This record gives sequence, structure tokens and C-alpha cells, in this order.
Amino acid sequence: MLPLISMADEGPLSSKWLSQWANKYQTPSGDQLKHAEDLFYDLFTTQHIDKRKTEWDKLGFEIINTLISDSRILIIQEKADRRQGGGFFIFSLGNSSRTIIQAPHAKSDLYTGNVAIEWFMSGNYLAGAWNTAPRREADMAHTTQSYFAAFSEAFSKAFSDGRIVQLHGFASAKRRTVLAKNADIIISSSRKWPTYEARLMAQCLRNIHNDSVLLYPTEVQELGGTQNTIARLARSYWLDDFIHLELNKSIRNKLSHDSDLRNKFNSCLSEGKR
Repeated sequence: MLPLISMADEGPLSSKWLSQWANKYQTPSGDQLKHAEDLFYDLFTTQHIDKRKTEWDKLGFEIINTLISDSRILIIQEKADRRQGGGFFIFSLGNSSRTIIQAPHAKSDLYTGNVAIEWFMSGNYLAGAWNTAPRREADMAHTTQSYFAAFSEAFSKAFSDGRIVQLHGFASAKRRTVLAKNADIIISSSRKWPTYEARLMAQCLRNIHNDSVLLYPTEVQELGGTQNTIARLARSYWLDDFIHLELNKSIRNKLSHDSDLRNKFNSCLSEGKR
């Protein structure tokens, strides 16, 4: 049995994620990715930990069993002597949620890494994934050759009725249209039309955040994420509840400092799937 490690001894999750950062990305082999997908699938469906520890070790990952506010959390991260941008993954053990959260550009989209961690800690999520290599090296929203994608594929295979919340950030000044420039939040399903779930999410967030919350493509024609690889992987397993959440810098900053606002957002993002 893996020993439980007090979070007080380990430090905040955000520090652990940042400690994994690599300046270069090493693309895993096809065999490594298939093996990782199998291991992730096993965690999603059975939450077996100990019997697969050696296999994670062979892939260059270590697993840490820890406590956060009396909740059992499993961290999967690269070993200290093997930091290759493989990603940072967290599982909430014993949680029956069918929602996962992702931050594919966790450092370059300012605040999204920490906001996603705070959402995970206070919301109802089964698991989460964060990138650990620069976007210029490997864009986790647009490559299948990553452990990030293997994690996503395993979840989609395990739970076609699940939800993937993917957090992004945008610069208002770089937007082409006035609507997008003035938007705080742009929601899409990474399709050319909004799913029922995306429509519900947009309305839920409007009820909380009275400023500009727009739905792609019916209300704004930018930042729809229609080329998102993770969304395409999910759809190949009939998982339709993919929420592509774009936030401007102002609302990201507010979310990073305001726990009450984060919790209100979480009531929309993480409570819909059990």
C-alpha cells in the first residue's frame, strides 16, 4: 500500500506542478503512450494503485498518495531525474464524479494553471491534467503524441457520459472583432455548433457572472477551439460534453484571488456530472 503523505509536508499542489516544469519536450514513443493510456484507464475505472506502480516507474513517472483536507489525492508526475514535459496529473480517489479539468497551456495562459488547481481542490472533479513543457515545444491541445492526450483518451474511453473542462486564456487586444475584444468568457464545445451542454454552461455562468459571457459560434465567431485535438479524441469515443472555456486576463486574475468567485464557477463546471 502506498503511504499517505500529508500535504503539509509536500507543499501546495501549484508548487508541485511548477517543480515539474521542463524547458524541452521529449515526445513519447507509440508504445509508451499506449502503455500510459492503459494505466490511466485502469486508474479511471478501478483506481488500482499499488499493482501498477512498477509500470509507471518504467515510463519515468512516480505516484504520490497524499491528503488534502482529508481527501485522498493521487499525483502522477515525472521522476526528478526524468523531467521531459510529460505532464502533471491528479486523481481524486474514491470520487464518483464524471468530470475532469485540464490546463493545456497552464503557464503561457497566465493564471490558468493555478486556477485549475484551485478549482480541482474545491470542486467535484475526478481528475485533472496540466502541461509541464512550453507551448512552443508541444501544444497539449493540439497533439496526440503526449501523455496529456493518453490521459484524455483513457477518460473518454472509460466515461462516454463524462465531461472534460478545458481552461484557456486569451488576450483581448489580439481579438479581431469588437464582440470578442469585450468578452470576459467565451464558451464552446470545440465544434462548429454549440452542444446542449455548452448552451447550459453558458447560461449557468451568465447567472453568476453578469459581464460578457458569449457562446461560440452563435454569439461570437472567435476562439471556438474547433481544431482542438483533445475534443476530437473525446468525440471519437462519443463523449460530447467537452467545455472549451476561454477567459480574458481580467477574469483570470479575479479567479486567481477570489475564492468565492471560484466556488461559484465550480457550481457550474464540476457539479453537472456524477
